[in-house]
Amino acid sequence: MKTVTALLMLALLSTSLAPAQQNAPATRPAADAIGDPDEIQIEMALFGSGTHLADVTDRVVQLLHSEPQGFEARADWLRIDPAPGQSKSLLIRYRYPGKQRYYMISGGVRASFVAMRDVRDGK
Repeated sequence: MKTVTALLMLALLSTSLAPAQQNAPATRPAADAIGDPDEIQIEMALFGSGTHLADVTDRVVQLLHSEPQGFEARADWLRIDPAPGQSKSLLIRYRYPGKQRYYMISGGVRASFVAMRDVRDGK
């Protein structure tokens, strides 16, 4: 699991060094009743294992809006399986409030605006 985490972090950090290569611009969620998401700006989301990663930014933004209780880092939720048969993690890079932050989860843990707001600096 540490290898998966390290590779996901490396992949996401490398994309932050070359913002011109990103496929989609940053997405600011519209206001709704879940954790004041207007303050959270999703920059990128990667899902997978090792070097088998998929950019799931658009799907993550959609799920954050449509699932008030959150969603799990699973292929059925994210509608893609970049590493069949392997444990996978979801890494989300976002800004809140104005600071770049990272949120990583694996199967069984739910991602939500509320959980992302609870991420503290240095954790």
